[in-house]
Amino acid sequence: MISQIMDLYQEEIRYLDLYYSSNKVTNYLEDLDWIEKEIDRLSRSQSLKDKQVLATFEKLKESTIKRIHKCRLQEVLREKEFLEYCIHELHPHQLEAIV
Repeated sequence: MISQIMDLYQEEIRYLDLYYSSNKVTNYLEDLDWIEKEIDRLSRSQSLKDKQVLATFEKLKESTIKRIHKCRLQEVLREKEFLEYCIHELHPHQLEAIV
């Protein structure tokens, strides 16, 4: 049971690394920059099709901003440290359970 809990904590750390890493935030910021440039370009157009595409880009911008806000690096680092601490504390108990 302890080993399963430790595995679960390890999986949570991998998840945080994958989805909330500084690289991910950088990618989202680059996406946001590109989206804003497209919005600026499309906003000058009078074409109905461009207006529809503009609305889609506005929604995409909102979604990207939400993702950036979810990637609060300090909170993620604290969570990872806590999970690593839990794993460290459980390790001796795992050895006791085996013996």
